[in-house]
Amino acid sequence: MNLAKRAATLLTSCVLTCYVLNISIAASQSAVTTKPTPNHVILSPQNNATQLKNNRSMDKRGPVKLTMRQGLIMNQVIATYALDTARDSLCRNQSEEFKKGLRSLESWALQMFDSSSKLQSGILMGNLVEYGAFRQCLKIYKETKNGPIRGKHCSFRIIPGEKILRTVMGFRNVSHKRFDKIRRTVIEGVRLIWSVCVPATCPAADILDHFNKTIMDLAHGLEITVTLTEENCMTVLTHPRWSSKEYSFLILAGAIIFAVLTCTVIDLANQDPGRPHQLVKIFSVVSNGRTLLSRGSNQSELKCLHGIRFISVCYVMFGHRFMTGMLFPSINSLDLIDWILNYTSTVIIGGTICVDSFLFVSGMLVSYGFFETVTKNKSFNVVLFYVHRYIRITLPLSVAVIVYSSFIQHFGSGPLWRETYLAMQLPCQHFWWSTLLHIQNYINPSFLCIPQTWYLTCEMLYYFFSPLVLYPLWRWPVYGSVNLVFLYLLSVGINFYLAWENEYLGGMPLTNQLFETRYFQKHYIAPHVRASPYVIGLGFGYAIFKTKGKKIEMGFGMKFAAWIITIIFMFSVVVGSHVFQEENHDYDRLESSMYLSCSRSGWVLGIAWIVWACVHGHGGFVNDVLSLHVFRFLKDGSAKMPAYFSNFHMLYDCFADLVIMIVTGALFTLCFEYPCLTIEATLLKKNRSRVRDKS
Repeated sequence: MNLAKRAATLLTSCVLTCYVLNISIAASQSAVTTKPTPNHVILSPQNNATQLKNNRSMDKRGPVKLTMRQGLIMNQVIATYALDTARDSLCRNQSEEFKKGLRSLESWALQMFDSSSKLQSGILMGNLVEYGAFRQCLKIYKETKNGPIRGKHCSFRIIPGEKILRTVMGFRNVSHKRFDKIRRTVIEGVRLIWSVCVPATCPAADILDHFNKTIMDLAHGLEITVTLTEENCMTVLTHPRWSSKEYSFLILAGAIIFAVLTCTVIDLANQDPGRPHQLVKIFSVVSNGRTLLSRGSNQSELKCLHGIRFISVCYVMFGHRFMTGMLFPSINSLDLIDWILNYTSTVIIGGTICVDSFLFVSGMLVSYGFFETVTKNKSFNVVLFYVHRYIRITLPLSVAVIVYSSFIQHFGSGPLWRETYLAMQLPCQHFWWSTLLHIQNYINPSFLCIPQTWYLTCEMLYYFFSPLVLYPLWRWPVYGSVNLVFLYLLSVGINFYLAWENEYLGGMPLTNQLFETRYFQKHYIAPHVRASPYVIGLGFGYAIFKTKGKKIEMGFGMKFAAWIITIIFMFSVVVGSHVFQEENHDYDRLESSMYLSCSRSGWVLGIAWIVWACVHGHGGFVNDVLSLHVFRFLKDGSAKMPAYFSNFHMLYDCFADLVIMIVTGALFTLCFEYPCLTIEATLLKKNRSRVRDKS
């Protein structure tokens, strides 16, 4: 009851502060106020006399007449939002100006008060973030005798104790057992974000001292911690400036775009479109577009893989969008408790295995291409094998690293934007080299540059070591097959051992602290743990190559059984993750370890059957859909207000992401990737010709 009374007192006090807005609006209609001073007045010696005159008029301004009740509320508002006891003298003087302006109902002072947070509704459903009026605060500008006053937007972090959290969870009928289970999912790192608008001259320490005392007085007896740093405050003056390095990259990008446009115009004007100049062909969007949209393909192309990769990309993107929606502030974040228990959420929570589809397909294509090459050439060019792959992957990756390390701060703004972009930018500034060397999963797993690129690190390391599997399969098939099985069992065994030893819960932990968890750093992104799907892909690519062109007969009963088993395997892997989220499910060490070590293999075996059936004519309409030519090509830290989490809103954002991804990916491919690959192919071709001439 004491907790409820204190919460009611806090609610009543904040509601009273909101009431003054209505009073102010009504009073301003009948009161005579001073004429607003235009924003962004430029001071100069010529207008000193005018400034002195304005200062005298400022001294003569008087408060609007209020009733006794209105006056009491106004005093309460001023005591809450004006820093009249600040240690910094300029902050204290400008806060005094704010008090006078608010009593006189001046527009800039009302805007400053209006920009500060009041207690929001929906706290018990998880509406924990109140941004205030971010842009309105930063636009405030007022000339006073104590200097120009600009708005400074600061966001406090109010961290509640466990007792308060358990009480609030009790309002939603969350048992103690369920509380412990969802602690990492919904509760860990929970904080109330509350924003204020104050004069820009006020340092964060003075702001924290004032509002910490105010909040503690209102929440007396409650276990809370209030924090604020200068990084949590923003003014117009803190807008990031462009550096010389950024200008250099922009000039380089501009030169590439100019070359692309010039070559495209020349290509369009060419009277013989079939034979453009080689340099023009490299950069022309027209020539590269023909390649991108070409329907021609060689006989060895596995067409169904285009559909599998496209669907997997969409699955990954949808999953990331949902996870982002879960981790960033929403006005109904506690609804996630019920959403997680719903089986529809399992499609997202259990969807991390879609990444293994890429590992399997990548391993299969590497194996298939390797055996086609060595069979045709009767030799294995080790240098070409590594150089081509490194250039093809690292060049596009380097562009992304440059954007994240240099430009990301210019892409948005908002109360949480600084901490959001720094979390993305600093790892790329410090560890760009480990990202481009594809070793960051081991060197800096807790500080990843572009977290999604953990997958590229895994795939590149697998590619580098794949000859240890492929070469023995080519030269000594029996020994190579034994070696393949041994490496697969070794990867599964390591996965099981680490899951058992560290007592990992089956499935991905849902927490906004995911990247800091030991599971993510030492298990989820560890190449030696995730290798089994890639090894299966290497073996399967060899099997596809050996059976190429052969007629594999299968009866209807066998095909039907294979499709049913595949559906069961893949469905069980996804839905199987749901059991670990259920309230009445107790942790079982063996069950969790078995699921983590074997579920990914079960998923890719289902993918393997789909590819096998499509390649050998048993895919039916599935092969027709996956082989469609259309499959051959493919906002949260800057938010000013919390979003609403629901399946509809997340899917709506997913499809918007999909369109942006396709358009951006196509432009990047035409303007950058294709030109680089063409130049690389030309250089390698010339080098091979020189070697043949010398021999």
